[in-house]
Amino acid sequence: MQKFYLANVAGLFDWNKILDSLISIGTQVVITSIVFWIIWKVGIRLINLAFARQGKLKMKKSRQKTIESLLGNVFKYFVLFCYLYGVLKIMGLPVDALLASAGILSVAIGLGAQGFFNDVVTGFFILAEQQIDVGDWVTIGAVSGTVTSVGIRTTQVQSVDGTLNYIPNRNITIVSNSNRGNMRGIVNFDLPTDINIDDVKKMVEHVHSEMTPNYTDIIGEPRFVGAIKQAGNMVTYRTLIDAKADTQWQIQRDFLSGYLKEFSLNGIVIPESNSVTLS
Repeated sequence: MQKFYLANVAGLFDWNKILDSLISIGTQVVITSIVFWIIWKVGIRLINLAFARQGKLKMKKSRQKTIESLLGNVFKYFVLFCYLYGVLKIMGLPVDALLASAGILSVAIGLGAQGFFNDVVTGFFILAEQQIDVGDWVTIGAVSGTVTSVGIRTTQVQSVDGTLNYIPNRNITIVSNSNRGNMRGIVNFDLPTDINIDDVKKMVEHVHSEMTPNYTDIIGEPRFVGAIKQAGNMVTYRTLIDAKADTQWQIQRDFLSGYLKEFSLNGIVIPESNSVTLS
């Protein structure tokens, strides 16, 4: 009885027609996938080539990378949307009716589309106001690092240890950018209290006079601030070096090495427990 029932049910379907339909749909999906994959690759390649001609574009390199990254992301989302739309149409789904349905739109918003639009709008203003560019050193909330990508949904910041942080644009409220305008390098170092401050000043200023002419990115003259605090038998000294944006880090490191060499030549040994700070 059961076999008879299954046979009758199976007879209700035109399996040849179903198989032909599946083959046809599968073939169209495969061809569509190949076409959109080619469009994806060619489009990204054209965007990269357009921005590779850096000399013909009157904008900073970091700005070019930012716009290139953003255009690449916009293009990818657009191609992905068109691809999904095309596949759903091939499968015979009423895509237009679904898109026009207020109910479906409400569900989409409830599932996170609202956050997506917030990300896009915020990303647009970040780009328009030039708050950050690719290559900038920034602090966003608890994250500090180098901006590697600015997208329409997220901004990627790579920390010093290599961690890549993905920050939704809507969560970016306060940005501290170390690549806007001239920057100030701060070098703190501790020396024993029995060393005369005038001697420290002479050694530091000797380093400044020897090294400053070799750095065209330094603005003005490095300054020896002097002692800023004392803890036990150690005194903390500070120097300030103004430099062009994005050059202060290397200049700080080089001058710190210069200070340490000068102290060593004068018989001053910095204890291992001592702290040397770059800010």
